[in-house]
This record gives sequence, structure tokens and C-alpha cells, in this order.
Amino acid sequence: LEELLHLLKTLKINYRLRKFTQIDHFQAVFTNKNFEQKEFGSSDKVLIFEKNAELIVSEINFLQKNANWADIIYILPQTLLEEFSTYNNVYAYKKTQDIFDILKTNKFHFALIAGVDKSILSQAQTAPRQLTLDF
Repeated sequence: LEELLHLLKTLKINYRLRKFTQIDHFQAVFTNKNFEQKEFGSSDKVLIFEKNAELIVSEINFLQKNANWADIIYILPQTLLEEFSTYNNVYAYKKTQDIFDILKTNKFHFALIAGVDKSILSQAQTAPRQLTLDF
């Protein structure tokens, strides 16, 4: 929580502690392996959605500096891939399903996802699920 508050302050993002909702910029969502939203802090997987491409560089730099212990991936629209080619763990998507495929096949604590918002999670939850024996 302390690191998240520091991120918000560093990026000069207004927020409300009462409901702990961010204003204007990224949306952080704790999720499980099925991309179901979980309570704040109750999962080790966090999806960070950022629609504003101008903020991506500062957010990547912040995550690399302050969460160097974490496995972090960056998922960007195909059109931004060349701009971020010097960074590690950068993946590109053309369509929403590509995002889910990247998330399913990569280990991460944080996934910074540019160009979309958390509403895409409803697509993952309505998709048909394959039955497994995972508990």
C-alpha cells in the first residue's frame, strides 16, 4: 500500500483514500488466474490498466525502481511496440484476446496493460471455461 501511495504521489495522480479509487489515470485490479477481480491486497497478481500512452514510460520506470523484487510484464498495443523495444518483458497485442493469452502464458506479479481499461475483464469472465482439476 505504501508503494502504491508513493506511485500515486510521484505521478501526481489524485486519489481518494476513503474508497481508495484513483481519478483519471490507471486502474489497479487484484485478480486471480481466471481474471476475476479480488479484494485489494488479496492476490499476488495485479493488473494495472493505463489508457494514457504518455504515462507509460513513467509508470514502467516507477515499477522497475520500486518493485524490482516483482515479476513485471508490460502489455502494449502493437502500434507502441517499437517505441518500447529497449525494455524487457514487453509484449504487444492487436486484439483483446491477445492480452489474455499473454497473461495466461507469462509469470507476473504486476502486468501494466496500456490502451485498454479494466472493462475487458468482463470478456474473460464470459468466455467459456475449460473444466480442470485445479483446486
